[in-house]
Amino acid sequence: CIQIPKKLHPSFDVIIAGIIRNDKLSRIFLDIRTKQIMTERLSYYLNLNQIDKHIIYISRLSHINYLKLLTLSDVFLTTYPFGAGITSSDAISVCVPIVILPQRIEILQLTYAQIIDLDPQLVDVMVASNESDYINKAIKLATGGVVINSIYYDKQSIRKRICDKKRSYFHSSRYNDVVDEWAMFMKRIVI
Repeated sequence: CIQIPKKLHPSFDVIIAGIIRNDKLSRIFLDIRTKQIMTERLSYYLNLNQIDKHIIYISRLSHINYLKLLTLSDVFLTTYPFGAGITSSDAISVCVPIVILPQRIEILQLTYAQIIDLDPQLVDVMVASNESDYINKAIKLATGGVVINSIYYDKQSIRKRICDKKRSYFHSSRYNDVVDEWAMFMKRIVI
């Protein structure tokens, strides 16, 4: 979603600021086209030194370079109110955990459905109940680990779990049905 500046809605600023305030090692990638407006908006929550240290502005990337950047990421932050779909599939494809706050997404709940289909046990780890929970989940996934069914998983184990599950997720008939349905929808609105 960093590739689409309009998805950085002001209501998501509190998440970015919360992560920066609570994780001194955090680095958040944003589109260079948003630098001026995001600096202005985030300065409400943070000082300029924090913004400069934690926000890395990048130019729009080719899809392959975007996937490479995702591979290097510790966690994919699903923005709201717009959400994600294709980009959350991209994150799953390179085994990166996702954080989502479904109550704040006002359009299709694609990422939420993707997490459920990928591994229902990951819902407790990736699906937040409020903004504070979102920030905490993002930081735990990026810096340490999580507990699933009384078993501790470090961040590498979570990635491995996603990798192990993604094979069946991307090759399921349900996934293919969704892709086909999107293709038909896109054809209808373009024609």
